Amino acid sequence: MESFFEEQSIREVDQWLDLVNFETNNGAALAEDNSFLWLHGIPDAGKTVLVSNAIKFLKEHVKSQDIDLAYSYCNHKELKKQEPSSLRCTLLAQLARQHKAVFQRLQAFALERVKEYPASVPTHDELRECISIDLEEDNESMDSDSVETYPKNLLTRCSSLVTVSDHGRVSLAHFTVKKFLVLETTRNDLNAFYVRGKEVEVDLAQTCLTYLCYDDSIAGSIADEEALEETMTKYRFLEYASTAWELHAHLSKGKEDALLDLTKNLLKSLSEGRGNYEFWLQVYQASKEIHHSHLSECKPLFFAASFGLHDIFKALVQDEEENDLSRGGSSRHTSCPESR
Repeated sequence: MESFFEEQSIREVDQWLDLVNFETNNGAALAEDNSFLWLHGIPDAGKTVLVSNAIKFLKEHVKSQDIDLAYSYCNHKELKKQEPSSLRCTLLAQLARQHKAVFQRLQAFALERVKEYPASVPTHDELRECISIDLEEDNESMDSDSVETYPKNLLTRCSSLVTVSDHGRVSLAHFTVKKFLVLETTRNDLNAFYVRGKEVEVDLAQTCLTYLCYDDSIAGSIADEEALEETMTKYRFLEYASTAWELHAHLSKGKEDALLDLTKNLLKSLSEGRGNYEFWLQVYQASKEIHHSHLSECKPLFFAASFGLHDIFKALVQDEEENDLSRGGSSRHTSCPESR
């Protein structure tokens, strides 16, 4: 009886307060799949403290083998944390650590994407040499005088369109920058800023190949590992050019004819007694950290095939057949010995 009167008193006080039903809607929503709890308030009201306690409670009382938990704190001072892509990656990484099936699917997806877009993000030092290469000039050696001396000058020209990581890697400041560069309206109204799909891949592949085909001190095999490291430090664009040219060439499918002469110039330098091919292969293996590999014995045909450069592979085969026939022999192709 006493408890009845207590409940009656509580109801009367609630009625006097004109209390709204604060449980029904939220309780029903949270009982459903894909539901959420929205907490808002003025700055420094204690939202983060409340959420932290909620996460702590979930960790201690809800998380189990059947229920995974992932969370992320945003900060208005850290713009990267506010990007949807960063939030998704953060949550995925946490779920992958807790659930083997999630990790396996994420790993498979990551490997597939790396195969499709394996090039690394260039550093400002690499970009300094890259933009100094003039594809319209028929230079046989690197014009060191045209290389920007101070990296900050390059970044100043780009203004707020790019950001630089702690490791000196340069990337677009936001996905909207890329969106602007590829828009048709940009092509029509601001053509100088327009980025043209596969044509860009062709330009990048040509830049890398031109750099690797220079007939100066960067050509020729280097026996000493320390000397190779010094050379790679001196020529900053060398590592990127050696590892990324085949990617850009592969992504230029349908426009490989524009790369044919340069690619043949690099790959055929082995048979012509020039050191470019051997040096490229040496830097390629060092950059990929491939040690004691049979790759050093591989012929140019092997790389044209393994890189998926079908048109270039056919052109090299045709050239070999013509050379064999001109010498009165039969056509035989040696690409790479079997791995031992």
